[in-house]
Amino acid sequence: MVRSFLVRALCTAAAAFTAVAFAPSLASAQETGACCVRNSTGTASCVILSQRECAARNGLFRGVGTECGERACAPPPPPTGACCIRSATGSVECIAVSEASCRERRGTYKGNGTTCTAASCEAPTGACCIRSSSGTVECVVLSGAACAERQGIWRGPNSACSATACPQPAPTGACCVRSPNGVTCIIATAEACRRAEGSFRGNNTVCSTDICPNPTPFTGACCIRSATGAVECVVLTAARCRERRGVYRGNDSVCGDDTCPTPPPPPTGACCIRSDSGAVECVVLTAQQCRERRGFFKGRDSTCRENACPQPPVNGACCVRTENGVTCVVTTEARCTERRGSFRGANTRCERGICE
Repeated sequence: MVRSFLVRALCTAAAAFTAVAFAPSLASAQETGACCVRNSTGTASCVILSQRECAARNGLFRGVGTECGERACAPPPPPTGACCIRSATGSVECIAVSEASCRERRGTYKGNGTTCTAASCEAPTGACCIRSSSGTVECVVLSGAACAERQGIWRGPNSACSATACPQPAPTGACCVRSPNGVTCIIATAEACRRAEGSFRGNNTVCSTDICPNPTPFTGACCIRSATGAVECVVLTAARCRERRGVYRGNDSVCGDDTCPTPPPPPTGACCIRSDSGAVECVVLTAQQCRERRGFFKGRDSTCRENACPQPPVNGACCVRTENGVTCVVTTEARCTERRGSFRGANTRCERGICE
């Protein structure tokens, strides 16, 4: 009985020792896994750590029981989606690639997770307004590119042709407008013709030789100054009257006795003019006539009274005593007297012996 007890006791102790000795290793195998840790070079390396140890090293824990394989720490592949690209033949085809790869191929990316279907790369259609050969505007459903090829106006994707989608242009017709050479015919809408101050001949009318007859220009009395200074009246057009610097009296006006009254003569006054001999003489002239003769106008209604135009001082020989004797200078008599000289007369010259 004692022996049996000892055997049971030894077996129990061995089992307990085995449980204690191998429990940490089993627990460790269940709690560790692959951990991706970024090293100093910027690349990620894989080590087996517990989740807590992986977090302490700022790593990415791949899960309990995972192992470090070739792609354990490789970055996940980018998402893909449908990409519409133009092939070498010009047709549009759909491939499943990443957005970056789609941009490299100059394609149109439909979004992450989208798949290629029969309608993935079909261009959207919409209402397209196209001018027909008759001039009217018609509406057809086309893609934006097809509408541009036909020089139409695209109303946007999924738009529909309706009564208001493509309004008809305003009708045009012949429009008679005045030009420098008379009257010219142009094709315009009624509104455009009105803005041009023209005469609209009706919708769908065309320019012909007789649709815009040149009207006879209006004439009237024109007052023109003749070469003698008198004012005469002639019948001219307003444009011709302006060309001759006349005064137009209005359309259909006629020349009468009082149409172009003779203006009063311009006022006159004294005008001081230098004659050929150098003397100053006074004549009665208008201010304009005085300026033309380079004279000095004394004012309106002024007269040629005594001393109206004083004569300029006359020079002559003047004998003046200096430190070196008697010297002759040419000056006025008043200036000669101021210098205590002897004036020899008007217009005399300093000649030999004049001051002896």
